[in-house]
Amino acid sequence: MQKLRQRVLIGDDVGLGKTIEAGLILKELKARNRANSVLFLVPAHLQKKWIRDMERFFDIDLTVADRQWVEAERRRLGEETNIWDQEGQSLVTSMAFLRQDEFQPEIEDAFWDVVIIDEAHKASKRGDSPSKTSLMAERVANRSESLLLLSATPHDGKGEAFRSLISYIDPFLVAENQELTRDVVDRMMIRRGKQTIYDDNGDRIFPDRD
Repeated sequence: MQKLRQRVLIGDDVGLGKTIEAGLILKELKARNRANSVLFLVPAHLQKKWIRDMERFFDIDLTVADRQWVEAERRRLGEETNIWDQEGQSLVTSMAFLRQDEFQPEIEDAFWDVVIIDEAHKASKRGDSPSKTSLMAERVANRSESLLLLSATPHDGKGEAFRSLISYIDPFLVAENQELTRDVVDRMMIRRGKQTIYDDNGDRIFPDRD
């Protein structure tokens, strides 16, 4: 939160609280009036979990942006209105839904105060032909002020895919021929492993979840 812009890759292991970390950051940005429009981009099967956790822990209500929502908003606002570019809305949608071709022109013209992408490694670029998911994620990342990428497996052993995630956060730090140094990564990524939750005696630092 000390940075001018909150753009970071949270790469903690499974079960260490990436969802809660993202919620804490979002809640603070809302308190600072810097989160009037929010987009959660998550795998389809995790949408209900995000809705439940944001409401339960942070009193943040998310609206599911699915086909029913799209049709209702277009009837309400008119076909000429960019339904993705509205102040005061907090949306959660799936990667598969938002990558549809019909939404790409609207994404190019939309802007979000905060974008949170869960399972971000699924949106990384691989090879010479980027997937629709990675192209969509790049557009969304470029059209946001604050960006939180969440992934327990940010690096799959292939430097190109990991480099693309860092480029979503700050493309100027990862020029094509520039070495991705540890210093650059540490400025962009926060990561804890499960070994960090135990003390020297082997006891858990954090209490069990109730």
